[in-house]
Amino acid sequence: MMKNIFSLLTVFLIGVLMSSVAFATVAIDSVKVDGTTMTQSSTNMILGVERGDEIEVKVTFTPDADADDVEIEAVLRGIDSSNKVEDITDTFDIKNGVSYVKKLHLPLIEKMDQDRYLLRVRVTDRDSATVEQTYSLEVDTERHNVEVRDIVLSPNTEVKAGRALLASVR
Repeated sequence: MMKNIFSLLTVFLIGVLMSSVAFATVAIDSVKVDGTTMTQSSTNMILGVERGDEIEVKVTFTPDADADDVEIEAVLRGIDSSNKVEDITDTFDIKNGVSYVKKLHLPLIEKMDQDRYLLRVRVTDRDSATVEQTYSLEVDTERHNVEVRDIVLSPNTEVKAGRALLASVR
C-alpha cells in the first residue's frame, strides 16, 4: 500500500515538474496575407494572384515566457504536386511580452487550382507542443492560363509555297 502511494506521489511530482518547463504560451495576434488580415471564422478571399506568384504571410505573435529555438511555419496542403507550398523561418529566441513579426513567402505553383485551401500557421520549438491556427483561403487564380511546353512542326526543316505546315502543340 505504501509503495503504491509513493509511486503515485512520484508520478504526480514528475508531472508538476514537466509542466513547469512547458513551452511558452504564444498568442498569435494576427496573420496577414498580402496585406489582408485573416480571420479564423470565415473564408478569406485572396484575389488578383496568378499561378507562379508568391504571397506574403505576415505573422504577429506575443509569447508569455522566454523560449529558445522557435520556428514559425506556414503551409498550404492538398496540392497535387511534388513542389510544396510552404515556408519556415530560421530558429530564433523569444522573450516574454515582446511582440514579434515574421514574414514568410508561399509560392503559388503552376499546378495549383482555383479553389479553397487551409493555411496552417504553426509556432513550434524543440521541446514543446505546437501552437497552430488555421485560416480558410479562397485562392482566385487565372482561369484560362495556357502553357506551351513543346511544338513539333512537320515538315521540320523547310516549307514550300502552297504546302501545308502541320503543328502539334503540347
